[in-house]
Amino acid sequence: MLIKKLGEFQIEDIDELKSLDKHYWNKPSDFKDLIQGQPDMKYLLSQIEIKSNSYHCRTLLINVLRRQYTSFDPDWVDSILKPLESERCFAITCAHQANLFGGPLYWWYKIAHTIALAREATRLFPDYQFVPIYYCGSEDHDFDEVSSVNLFGKRISWKSNQEGPVGRMSVEGLQAAIAEVKSLFMNDPEGILRVDEIDKILGNSTNYISFYRNLVHYFFRETPLIFFNPDDEQAKSAFAEYVKRELQDQMIFHQSQESVAVLNVMGYQPQAHIRVLNQFYCKEHYRSGIYSDGHQFHTKDQKYQWSPEEIKEEIYTHPARFSPNVVMRPLYQELLLPTVIFVGGGAEMAYWLQLKSVFDAQGLPYPILWRRFSAIIFSSGILDKMFKLGVQWDKAYLKIHLLQQYYLEGHSSILQRVQDTQVQLKKFLKEHHDQAGKFSTTFQQSLSADLTRLEQQIEKISQRILKEEKLQHESDLNKILKIKESLFPDGGLQERSESGIQYFLRYGHEFVEDLISNANHETRFVALQLLR
Repeated sequence: MLIKKLGEFQIEDIDELKSLDKHYWNKPSDFKDLIQGQPDMKYLLSQIEIKSNSYHCRTLLINVLRRQYTSFDPDWVDSILKPLESERCFAITCAHQANLFGGPLYWWYKIAHTIALAREATRLFPDYQFVPIYYCGSEDHDFDEVSSVNLFGKRISWKSNQEGPVGRMSVEGLQAAIAEVKSLFMNDPEGILRVDEIDKILGNSTNYISFYRNLVHYFFRETPLIFFNPDDEQAKSAFAEYVKRELQDQMIFHQSQESVAVLNVMGYQPQAHIRVLNQFYCKEHYRSGIYSDGHQFHTKDQKYQWSPEEIKEEIYTHPARFSPNVVMRPLYQELLLPTVIFVGGGAEMAYWLQLKSVFDAQGLPYPILWRRFSAIIFSSGILDKMFKLGVQWDKAYLKIHLLQQYYLEGHSSILQRVQDTQVQLKKFLKEHHDQAGKFSTTFQQSLSADLTRLEQQIEKISQRILKEEKLQHESDLNKILKIKESLFPDGGLQERSESGIQYFLRYGHEFVEDLISNANHETRFVALQLLR
């Protein structure tokens, strides 16, 4: 075993989480008008019934996936796709961009939780099958957002001048990024071997999406994870009618207003800006938003223009040239996939909550929204240091000044005495202030001012004493500062800063399997100990 679960943090204690995220995590029932079923396995059977009555793309999906997997071993492809042929098979789905080498830890957590929930659902409901599907955001064109990763505090970047959807890009420049990763593992033979495996995958890849699909299956090779690339003409043909409705009727903008209004009443602003039109136009090295002036349609840069009839013909003739943005993607995803549970992070939950009224208007089933688990990984070395300092792992969430104060309360003989003295002095001053009520107003005001000055002076003296006491413990307080910075890099969540590949390259597939093993339907914000 590589990873041990220490316990769970209380969601409300984590200041780095947004209020909407905490609210949905803690009390999803408050969002009953914005969701289909709560994130609880007891709602799964009713969700299956809803999906069964409206899902019609199973044969299309299998054909698309088999074509996307033509370069893989046919027997292996059969093993992961065969279950999908059954009308009693459903998907637990997650979605994410194609971040370099997987990107931050939360990408790994998201997929691991998706796989874990699929396993658990299969165990709890043996009359059905559940497969984990990773919907890869291959059409994203924000190259800067996906082209780098932090590895041991060093930023590794894929340098390229290519434009357009990331999945369609060539792998030019990736060799240099892999070589840079390898240089960080020169003293780790096992790590070098794993980097070499990634290098071989690169050598067998024709473009970035093929490299990424192979890489994901290398990371999660012990699981039946299905990788879906949405940038597919056959799949988009099935979505063409919705693209037409969006451009013709601005359906997302208008039909989302009901859900957005509910969120506003609850005191929350929309997570994602919903444009009047929520489609991009794509060509080989090009992706740009589509706009309308009321008469003509055009791309943002005016490079392409269409009349209403011309763009309608373009949609049905070349469906692959149309790409949904972040708020229209959920409809495309749920039309194509037999999803009953969608697994995502706090930001994803927030923008999905804007869309329930759109799904209802379009007659599409809305999945159960399941907040993926979050985690902080504690190395054994960090835990040893915390133990020696008398700081428990479950105090790691505290702001640094509170964490240091917690330490001082356990180690300072003076601190408690100063605090007790302050309490007694304040009580003494209050008694004198109360006595002044027997005398004239002028005397009361004068005495009150004197007591206030005295209280301020006592506070200054106490702070001087505490400052000197902190100097006595300066070494340990600096150790606590370093521990805090390692667990919350740059004051943010570890999962958004540290990469997962730094753990994978050191520990291999055991790291992935242990993430999956430590996740279930109750897992929320966990503390994980790295045992070696």
